[in-house]
Amino acid sequence: MIEEDFYYIDYFSFGELKRHYLKKGFSIEDALDEIKKISYVYIMKMDGLRRLIDSPVYFNSLTDGKHVKNSYHYQGKAGDWYTKSKKHPNQILQYCVDVGFTRIGYYPEWNKPGFHTDTGTKSALWTKKGSAYLPLLEEND
Repeated sequence: MIEEDFYYIDYFSFGELKRHYLKKGFSIEDALDEIKKISYVYIMKMDGLRRLIDSPVYFNSLTDGKHVKNSYHYQGKAGDWYTKSKKHPNQILQYCVDVGFTRIGYYPEWNKPGFHTDTGTKSALWTKKGSAYLPLLEEND
């Protein structure tokens, strides 16, 4: 993604991405290089989500951070974020599903409770309590 790509995006802003990297100490050039790695599909889903929650999002991690080797984060298809929205976390989880995120995590114990969203191929919905990852929905066999 480059700044001009945001011409077609209504709610999510280039500034929300840039703010994340600059806050983490990236130079402007390095921040722009990282933003270029982020999937257009991921950004379009975040745009739809931003419209529904009607509040900015603040990223903890996008293409940066420590993740498993083949993480969707490194592919520009995942983000960890929080919002100051007054909407209930269950409503935000539903919005994440509504806009088409396939893998969604809710982290109520983060310093600022937040979410993981990605566009992976296998669906999953979870929360983390202590060191345990707990499914929010069980698949029917």
